[in-house]
Amino acid sequence: MALEELREGDEAARPQLESARRNFGGDVAGVDAEWQSLFEKYDTALDRDTLGQIRSTLNRRNTSRTW
Repeated sequence: MALEELREGDEAARPQLESARRNFGGDVAGVDAEWQSLFEKYDTALDRDTLGQIRSTLNRRNTSRTW
């Protein structure tokens, strides 16, 4: 909704959108760090449970990018 308001020329929506963008970027960075750690864990242990965790984390990351 805020994006539509900005597109229509309402600059008051800009701070809300910038805040959402920063939060989103932080969420994606957190998921990236988590899956990197899981890949390293898998490289040393070759554990199937870790593969499931990697899949779950990657799915969360992909879901985050659809916003």
